[in-house]
Amino acid sequence: MKVVKTSRIVMLLLHIIVGVGAAAGGMGAILDPIAPAGANAELLKTGPFETFLIPGIILFALFGLGNLAAAAWLMTHWRRPETGALVQGYATGILGGPWLFGLLSSV
Repeated sequence: MKVVKTSRIVMLLLHIIVGVGAAAGGMGAILDPIAPAGANAELLKTGPFETFLIPGIILFALFGLGNLAAAAWLMTHWRRPETGALVQGYATGILGGPWLFGLLSSV
């Protein structure tokens, strides 16, 4: 049982860390889509986007809010944590995977 509790705590902490980081990065890209955190728009020259607005929205909504929602699920449904983690994982894979593949294939 101790291993299960430890893995749940680690999963919760990872969801919180990734969610907060992605939400902060996405918000930075939404608020300053031309040069978020000093990033140059030249980075997007070979991609499908002209600014960081759309990637920022995806980062904020999918990876930021998705991980924070999974963390909230873990805190409220402590006995069945795998459901929230699976839903967030599938959402990230189904929505984020093709987006990332399309982005990388356009380079």
